[in-house]
Amino acid sequence: MERFESENLFEERPEPKKETTEKSFFERIYKSKTARILALLGGLSLGGKIAKHLAVESPPQETANVIEQETEPTYKESSELNLEDLSQKFKVLEEIPGREQFIIHIPNFHSGPTLKETEEAFGDKMGDFIQANKDAERLLIFLSEKYGITEFFAEGMGDHDGSTYQLIEGYKKKAADIDQSEDGPFYEKTDLFKNLYDAIADEKSDFLKKLPFSEPVRAWLIYWAYCESVKTAEALEGQYARYRAGDRNIPPKYRELFKIWELERYNPEEVLKKLRAESAAMRNHPLIQGDRIYCWQADMKLWMEGKIKLLPGEMQTARSATEANFRKLSTKGKITSKELKEAFDPRDEAVIELATSSPVFKDAKYIPIIFGNGHEFKDNVEKLNQRQKRELGLLKIRRISGSFH
Repeated sequence: MERFESENLFEERPEPKKETTEKSFFERIYKSKTARILALLGGLSLGGKIAKHLAVESPPQETANVIEQETEPTYKESSELNLEDLSQKFKVLEEIPGREQFIIHIPNFHSGPTLKETEEAFGDKMGDFIQANKDAERLLIFLSEKYGITEFFAEGMGDHDGSTYQLIEGYKKKAADIDQSEDGPFYEKTDLFKNLYDAIADEKSDFLKKLPFSEPVRAWLIYWAYCESVKTAEALEGQYARYRAGDRNIPPKYRELFKIWELERYNPEEVLKKLRAESAAMRNHPLIQGDRIYCWQADMKLWMEGKIKLLPGEMQTARSATEANFRKLSTKGKITSKELKEAFDPRDEAVIELATSSPVFKDAKYIPIIFGNGHEFKDNVEKLNQRQKRELGLLKIRRISGSFH
């Protein structure tokens, strides 16, 4: 990917003079740190190649280390699966009985590279495709809420330098750090999601000309910005209620903001109304409007909402090998199921190796992976059991019926 040629995108902009209207107050909130936020976006996606331009506190090349540190604590579900209960709601296939741990394969339902291509490909089955992702969402929420299974190895997510995973995880970590900080300016959080949205909402934006994100990545980040804007408005409303009630224990960044409101005589309801309107505008973006959000995978939707955590389920070398296999198959006519499995096998082997060797899951009974329905892991798990003298089981859990199951 090309480097940025222009320095202007990353120039520090001078802080505007203090104004006395609500409109200019929000302009100050949203524009004062634009260069920093766009620099963070560029730095994360380019994997540190433009670090010399950045005006952020954490260099992007450290992102991978941060992610590794975050995943060090071991993970364990809250209770053992009740397969009889689960079978009442979903189709459960016990492909390999297990005695120690179980790999759980949850099928994923993919979109095309663009919304237009997805709608054209599925045609009158588009409603079934969206419903399949809604059912996948229902399964993930059920596993999360009832059994405490909240971390999943995900297809398409790699942890190599400059990956989509690092980009999104970097944003999520930055937002979490801001939320946990008790001081610092309030607009640091609004800058983060608002300037991100402004940079990528328009497919013809100058920013995307320099850094062309795919449509799925844009959809995920737009939805994440929307989720963060809603959370920010809710937090602001709650903290202001505490401030009005005389609570002296609210974080300094909110206390300082509310003092400005009083000095400048801002109307809190109008401020909150403006934030909610901006949230609604984000949710109405053509890529994620209404049920279109389900075109971009249920697991990604829930990850953006903060309801589950996704872990990298891909290795670059394995993905490259699979792509090479499919290039060979493209010269053939009819492709057999055996040939399809052999083509997928480098990636299937890689995710099983990643999942079963992860220290995060050493105490867990279940190791869930979210991969497309075309992937079959029985041979891979059986080979691993023979090679490592283990007794790993394999479950496949999917929707009971429908065009996609």
